[in-house]
Amino acid sequence: AHLTLVFSEKLGKAIRAKTHSYSAKTDAQGRGRFVFIPEGTVQLMVTNEGYQAFGREFEVSKDHATLEVKLKPPQPLL
Repeated sequence: AHLTLVFSEKLGKAIRAKTHSYSAKTDAQGRGRFVFIPEGTVQLMVTNEGYQAFGREFEVSKDHATLEVKLKPPQPLL
């Protein structure tokens, strides 16, 4: 599966923020890893051919957070 992680970094005391996006692929067991994710709100998107895409926001509040995602098979066309 292909993983995309998006988060915003606040720039100083200003209201402005810089958006970061990291991509990764899962291993043979379906596990992916991002080395550094700052605390706060992140958006995780997961795609894999033959499955429904997954996207959701998560609150990361500690180091070594683990997010588990299970992809669903595609919906049949009507």
